[in-house]
Amino acid sequence: MNFPAAYAAIREAEGRNYSLEQVRKLPNIAPDHPLAAEWRLRKTSLVRLMGHLRGLNQPQRLLDLGCGIGWMSHHLSHLPHSEVIAVDRTA
Repeated sequence: MNFPAAYAAIREAEGRNYSLEQVRKLPNIAPDHPLAAEWRLRKTSLVRLMGHLRGLNQPQRLLDLGCGIGWMSHHLSHLPHSEVIAVDRTA
Protein backbone atom coordinates (compact mmCIF):
# COMPACT_ATOMS: atom_id res chain seq x y z
CA MET A 1 0.00 0.00 0.00
CA ASN A 2 1.35 3.44 -0.83
CA PHE A 3 1.68 6.20 1.76
CA PRO A 4 -1.39 8.29 0.83
CA ALA A 5 -3.66 5.24 0.87
CA ALA A 6 -2.23 3.98 4.17
CA TYR A 7 -2.55 7.42 5.73
CA ALA A 8 -6.16 7.76 4.54
CA ALA A 9 -7.00 4.35 6.00
CA ILE A 10 -5.56 5.30 9.40
CA ARG A 11 -7.44 8.61 9.43
CA GLU A 12 -10.65 6.80 8.59
CA ALA A 13 -10.12 4.27 11.40
CA GLU A 14 -9.48 7.11 13.88
CA GLY A 15 -12.60 9.03 12.81
CA ARG A 16 -10.54 11.90 11.42
CA ASN A 17 -12.11 12.26 7.99
CA TYR A 18 -14.14 15.46 7.99
CA SER A 19 -16.65 16.86 5.56
CA LEU A 20 -15.80 20.14 3.84
CA GLU A 21 -18.42 21.82 6.01
CA GLN A 22 -16.73 20.50 9.18
CA VAL A 23 -13.28 21.58 7.98
CA ARG A 24 -14.52 25.12 7.37
CA LYS A 25 -15.66 25.35 10.98
CA LEU A 26 -12.59 23.85 12.67
CA PRO A 27 -11.55 24.03 15.44
CA ASN A 28 -15.25 24.33 16.30
CA ILE A 29 -16.90 20.93 16.06
CA ALA A 30 -20.12 19.36 17.28
CA PRO A 31 -19.97 18.61 21.01
CA ASP A 32 -21.06 15.02 20.34
CA HIS A 33 -18.22 14.37 17.87
CA PRO A 34 -15.91 11.58 19.13
CA LEU A 35 -12.91 13.94 19.02
CA ALA A 36 -14.66 17.00 20.49
CA ALA A 37 -12.41 17.11 23.57
CA GLU A 38 -9.29 17.09 21.39
CA TRP A 39 -10.65 19.94 19.27
CA ARG A 40 -11.44 21.99 22.38
CA LEU A 41 -7.75 21.71 23.33
CA ARG A 42 -6.69 22.62 19.81
CA LYS A 43 -8.93 25.69 19.91
CA THR A 44 -7.43 26.77 23.24
CA SER A 45 -3.93 26.39 21.80
CA LEU A 46 -4.86 28.32 18.67
CA VAL A 47 -6.32 31.21 20.67
CA ARG A 48 -3.18 31.39 22.83
CA LEU A 49 -0.86 31.25 19.80
CA MET A 50 -2.77 33.93 17.92
CA GLY A 51 -2.83 36.13 21.01
CA HIS A 52 0.93 35.76 21.38
CA LEU A 53 1.58 36.55 17.71
CA ARG A 54 -0.75 39.57 17.80
CA GLY A 55 1.09 40.77 20.90
CA LEU A 56 4.36 40.88 18.95
CA ASN A 57 2.78 43.70 16.95
CA GLN A 58 4.77 43.04 13.79
CA PRO A 59 4.22 41.27 10.46
CA GLN A 60 4.61 37.49 10.68
CA ARG A 61 6.14 35.03 8.23
CA LEU A 62 4.99 31.61 9.41
CA LEU A 63 5.79 28.11 8.18
CA ASP A 64 3.41 25.31 9.16
CA LEU A 65 5.15 22.01 8.43
CA GLY A 66 2.85 19.02 8.67
CA CYS A 67 -0.23 21.23 8.41
CA GLY A 68 -2.62 18.36 7.71
CA ILE A 69 -5.82 19.82 6.31
CA GLY A 70 -4.55 23.35 6.99
CA TRP A 71 -7.17 24.50 9.47
CA MET A 72 -4.63 26.23 11.74
CA SER A 73 -2.76 27.83 8.83
CA HIS A 74 -6.04 29.23 7.59
CA HIS A 75 -6.66 30.94 10.94
CA LEU A 76 -3.07 32.20 11.18
CA SER A 77 -3.40 33.74 7.73
CA HIS A 78 -5.94 36.17 9.19
CA LEU A 79 -3.32 37.84 11.36
CA PRO A 80 -2.69 41.37 10.07
CA HIS A 81 0.15 41.51 7.54
CA SER A 82 0.89 37.81 7.94
CA GLU A 83 2.31 35.41 5.39
CA VAL A 84 1.69 31.71 5.99
CA ILE A 85 3.17 28.82 4.08
CA ALA A 86 1.58 25.45 4.87
CA VAL A 87 3.13 22.16 3.77
CA ASP A 88 1.98 18.62 4.28
CA ARG A 89 3.00 15.42 2.56
CA THR A 90 -0.62 14.43 2.02
CA ALA A 91 -1.94 17.86 0.99
